[in-house]
Amino acid sequence: MRSVSSALPAKEPAHEYELDQELLSKLALVPLTGAADRMTLINRQRRHCHNPRGLSEPGHPGQRGNLVASLLVTGTRPHLQADLEWLDRRQEALT
Repeated sequence: MRSVSSALPAKEPAHEYELDQELLSKLALVPLTGAADRMTLINRQRRHCHNPRGLSEPGHPGQRGNLVASLLVTGTRPHLQADLEWLDRRQEALT
């Protein structure tokens, strides 16, 4: 039996910090295939939200004086927090 991960290959989402449709699809298909555990998928996404690539604190030496970079980092945080809260609610619903 093929795993959900092989049936739905990983890809870079259009916006790295969005909770993309791939995760939602995998969560929906996991019970049908038994190829993975929903909690494993949720925890993997949670780790991704806690450790986003390329996102550093405003004031990082490479960003000092860069207003655009500072605004992007500041604007991304609420989206990551919303994703983490959504994952928490899904985990509560599944347990």
